[in-house]
Formats: sequence, C-alpha cells, structure tokens
Amino acid sequence: MQIERQRPQQAEVYFALGEAWRDAGMPPKAVSAYEEALRREPDSGWMLKRLADALLASGDLAEALSAVRRATRLWPDDSRIQYSLGALTLASGDKARGILALKRSVELDPYLPYAHQSLGRALLDSGDAGTAEEEFRSELRVQPDLSDARVNLATALSREGNFTQAAYYFETALALNPENAN
Repeated sequence: MQIERQRPQQAEVYFALGEAWRDAGMPPKAVSAYEEALRREPDSGWMLKRLADALLASGDLAEALSAVRRATRLWPDDSRIQYSLGALTLASGDKARGILALKRSVELDPYLPYAHQSLGRALLDSGDAGTAEEEFRSELRVQPDLSDARVNLATALSREGNFTQAAYYFETALALNPENAN
C-alpha cells in the first residue's frame, strides 16, 4: 500500500486511514492505523477513543477499556469519552463504576440522549426504577421523537407500579414506531 511505503509523519494521515478502515467495516486494520496515529500524537484523547471503538469492534473489550481509560485521563471533561468509559465499564461487569462514568457524561453534556438512555438502563437493571425514570424523561426532553425512550420510560414506570402512565408511554411509542410491537 502507498501509505506504508511513504510513512508520513502526520498523525492525521493515520487517523484518517483508521476512519476509512472503520467505515469499510475492517476494525483490525483500523486498530493498526489508530495505533500508528497515536505513536505520532500520544496525547490525543479522541484518537484513543476511536482506538477503543475499533478494539471493541474487533472483540477486545479489555484493550478497548484500557484505551478509553487512557483517553479519560487525558480528557476527563469530554462527555463522549466519559460515555464510552461508562458503556465499556458496564460491559466489563462493573456496574457501579459504569454508572458513575455515565452520570459524569450526562453531567458534562445533558444533551446526549444515548448517555441518558444507557444510564437509565443501567439504573433500571440495578433496581433503581425511580432514578431510571428521571434519565428516560431527560432523554425524551432532549429527543422527544425517540420511541425507544418511551418504551424505556414505560418499563421504569411499570416497575414503579405506575401502570396508567406506563400504558400511555407504551402506546405513544407504538404510534411513533409500530415496529416496537415486535
């Protein structure tokens, strides 16, 4: 390949190559490109986050978690990196730390609907339907047309025993997306 012969020094070239491999559905090649970019620019939290995404897509949760932890140390106030840390930490089985990272993500950027959704689901799985309900309501405020958010909210309401409201949100979710019936 041309790039391998020329060995450019700019991290951006390798980062772009990683993005191209990622978009082509070739995570292992994306991992190699992101690693090469990071050799040239080791303090890029965003490149580390992309490396973590590619590692996860390659099936390496432990290395993905390691990369996103490094990214978090570099950029602790990046809501998307905190979200990734939370999601990967949950996937590794550490619910308490995963929930803390997701809370940090929504604290940093309350307009990330998927962060509210992930946090709400983690809270619901932990038995905290009341706080999960708050997160699903926040998700709906950010993106009112999400039928999944309505299903999640309905589930939380149902677990709290609020069946009338739960039925309302299930019905509105089906009106928005009839495929939710399956």
